[in-house]
Amino acid sequence: MNSQAFQAASLRWLQGFKDKGMKVENQGETLPFLEFDALREKALPDLLSMLTKFMEGHADLVQFRESSEALALKYNLWGFTGFSGQMTLNQLVKWPEASARMEDLFRVHLRAPSSPENAQESLDALCLKSEELIPRGRPKRSGAIPYLASYFWQIQEPHRIPVIYASARDLLRAEGLLEIHQTPCSTYAAFWKIQEDLARIYK
Repeated sequence: MNSQAFQAASLRWLQGFKDKGMKVENQGETLPFLEFDALREKALPDLLSMLTKFMEGHADLVQFRESSEALALKYNLWGFTGFSGQMTLNQLVKWPEASARMEDLFRVHLRAPSSPENAQESLDALCLKSEELIPRGRPKRSGAIPYLASYFWQIQEPHRIPVIYASARDLLRAEGLLEIHQTPCSTYAAFWKIQEDLARIYK
């Protein structure tokens, strides 16, 4: 899609959002987006404290999983309680023979990346290395890794790093802005760049 077509599409999406009252649907509840955003901002200190405690080595992987689940339920504002979020984290944590290596892996790759390119590199490594630690015959969840990681990245830098949701990804694919054959990791990098372009247009 060329730049003119992209700008036209972005303005069409914005007008659609306005036509629907500029509201957000979350867990069966509809809220004005500014009110919803304020709820997220209020939740961030607790989420960041939980993540920092793990990243700095003051909580192990199991404690991190448990704390994440408790806070995801308390602040169910990112959709992380679903299968691609907390349930994927639970799967990746539950293999005791791999727990120490998985813990080190998460501490490296849940750190906020500096750019979309850096994000893709980190996601590629996290997908590859985490799959090596999952017992043979168990489900691989590499397709969910970009959402899981970007959730924790956004907790660290909420105004810079986007969370990739399947609904947003699928819309961009339908508009021809994301290639269907891309890997989940390269899709995230392209998704981030599109969010930056949208932010410039909407600003």
